[in-house]
Amino acid sequence: MRRELRQIKAAYEARVELLKSVAHTLENELGSILAGLPHIDRVYFRSKSVASFIEKAKAMEEGRPKYDHPLEEIEDQIAGRVLVFYRSDVTGVLKALECKWRKAEHQHRRAVSMSQFEYETTHRICVITPDMCPPEWADLEDPPATFELQIRTLAQHAWSEPQHAFYKNRGGLRESSERKLYWAAASAWGIDSIWEELQHELSQLHDPQ
Repeated sequence: MRRELRQIKAAYEARVELLKSVAHTLENELGSILAGLPHIDRVYFRSKSVASFIEKAKAMEEGRPKYDHPLEEIEDQIAGRVLVFYRSDVTGVLKALECKWRKAEHQHRRAVSMSQFEYETTHRICVITPDMCPPEWADLEDPPATFELQIRTLAQHAWSEPQHAFYKNRGGLRESSERKLYWAAASAWGIDSIWEELQHELSQLHDPQ
């Protein structure tokens, strides 16, 4: 049976510093892995706040709790993000990671219809291995087995961050506001497309066939 929420909160509060330690280790390691790649704007990791974790732990799905064991099942207790200049740079980041961090899941999220523009990002769920963790990690009850990594272009990131706040309150938005969200998403997609084309033209100038 699912533990009481107050017990879950106390257990999570007790592990926050360990999560921060692992996040710091992963940020440094990923920075080293990607050091030779061009067009990397930023690499950073964070541990999930207590308030955000509890909000997610309370989530319901079809009338029952979404997570029976949230301390173990919630995958983004540790999460990282890589921001790149161009769409093609995402492939380079994934190749660099392929032999370094074992993946549990990979997904590119985009609008379900070609006629729509919505949230777009590359998600990878990676396995937490012993070499990533301090010795105290072994004492955790129900430790997370994975962490989340997002790889985005700068345009995708510029749209998705404010969109996340709007999404939480989507039921109260007017139709005109919904249209503005889709317009902004289409604009971000267009920016990425134009930058990609310009980058290709520049590369042809410097490396003519």
